[in-house]
Amino acid sequence: MRFRLPVICVLSFCLAASAAGQGPVRDFRLELENNPLLGFSNAAGLASLGDGGFSEAAAAFNKENGCVIPLSESPDAWSVDVGTQAFRRVNDKIVFSGKLSYSYFRGARMGGPILMNPGESAINFLEEDDSTVGTKKRESYSLQGGLSYSLSERWSLGVKLDYKAADQTKYKDPRFLNVVADLSVAPGVMFRPSGHFSIGGNLIYRHRLEQLSAGTFGTIERQFDILVDQGGFLGTKEVFDGDMGYVSVQNTRPMTDDRYGLSLQTVFGKKARLYAQLTGLWRSGFYGSRTSTSVVFCEFRGPEVKAETVLLVPAGENLHRVALDAGFRPLSKLTNSYSYKAEAGKTTTIEYHGQNETLSRSDLDTRLDYSFRKGVSGYRPDWILGASADFFMRKENTSIYPDYRDWYFLNVDLGISAERNFKSAFNCFTLGGSLSYLQGWGDPKQDGSYSGGSSKLKSFDDWLYRQFEFDTAARAGGGISLAWTSLRPKRVAPYLKLSDRFVSLLAEPQHLQGRFRNEATLTLGCNF
Repeated sequence: MRFRLPVICVLSFCLAASAAGQGPVRDFRLELENNPLLGFSNAAGLASLGDGGFSEAAAAFNKENGCVIPLSESPDAWSVDVGTQAFRRVNDKIVFSGKLSYSYFRGARMGGPILMNPGESAINFLEEDDSTVGTKKRESYSLQGGLSYSLSERWSLGVKLDYKAADQTKYKDPRFLNVVADLSVAPGVMFRPSGHFSIGGNLIYRHRLEQLSAGTFGTIERQFDILVDQGGFLGTKEVFDGDMGYVSVQNTRPMTDDRYGLSLQTVFGKKARLYAQLTGLWRSGFYGSRTSTSVVFCEFRGPEVKAETVLLVPAGENLHRVALDAGFRPLSKLTNSYSYKAEAGKTTTIEYHGQNETLSRSDLDTRLDYSFRKGVSGYRPDWILGASADFFMRKENTSIYPDYRDWYFLNVDLGISAERNFKSAFNCFTLGGSLSYLQGWGDPKQDGSYSGGSSKLKSFDDWLYRQFEFDTAARAGGGISLAWTSLRPKRVAPYLKLSDRFVSLLAEPQHLQGRFRNEATLTLGCNF
């Protein structure tokens, strides 16, 4: 970190300086929301950017405490984030976008899930219990770039690259090192037959690789076990030793996850404008190594569909914004049956005997968001009032013959917010507040046997009930923020923002280790 953080800061400053334009300063977040086409996956849509552009550079410190968290988070954590991003028109034909960021995270009393993104993984690994929790450190890097070239007034081409890398280390036995590389490429085209209608499309390819290394440090005082979660916190228990299990202490285990497909975009309307994007992807991947001497433990696959729409309705000096997103992601996992084949004088090889579907999962999520902006002229509106509703549902069937488990949960998260901007010739003071309420429902497990005999399930109930309670327990929250922006320079707007958010369960928890969660953030940034 001592070397990499200064490098990121220098590169961020260079990108920010190169993006500095000549137009009036604009608020980055609001400008991006005013033209959703800039945030879609098709870089050809960057051609819709007007003269000049807008940019932001920021550094933030975040402190979180409390136990209303999923299994993968820390009850006592802090993080530092620094980065810059920009949208700039170079000339009549070329527009570019760029983003560079770095994040450092450190969390205490972390255990449970071993992989870095357990919510999306088809298979997961868990530490046996809370006796092995320790500190985890994570460093994340992100480099994004987009370029649009206008062939004519009607046609534009574009390409977008997105690269993310991260490494996470646990500092207490059993120890784990996770290294992630995630690359996305999206070439696209857009056609604008008139100023009131546009249509475009782009291809998408994403490759994600997570490599897991494990081991111990010093004298081992006890034998550790690893829980192999095949889905629904149901699976097997294996000894943390050797190279024969899902988690190896001798070799690195890779998780390969690919997505490929396309997105279609359309924009139409003159005064009121509707932006829409429909994305369809095919996901496929596997855990293990595809060599004759290494095991591919499982393979997973499934489609992903996502629809995004934004409606902007101006009303004099005011603006109504309505956004609706919906996604559906079914996934199936096939576990390989295999054996080791050893012959005298030859290398031991792997022999496969077929596959069994051990997991069938489907996720459905929607988000409806409305905001009203009063007095949109100038750097920021006088008022920003908002309301949102989020719905998420997950259903899973896990089969380890002759036993099975069905489970599901769903939750609804409602929120309202208000932001008041007090503007003068040289300053803008912003006071914001929000309220939220979440309620969930579901069934943590329904176990049975296909053969009608006694159950042989290995259920990780401590982890199961803790995660289920986080997903479904009723809670209320509130937040407050205070920001100051200097408008004295004509083309630069430095700002300082302090925000705090608090969440409390509405009843004493049964499985979570606390009732509250608080998150405080201090941000120093600049729009230009």
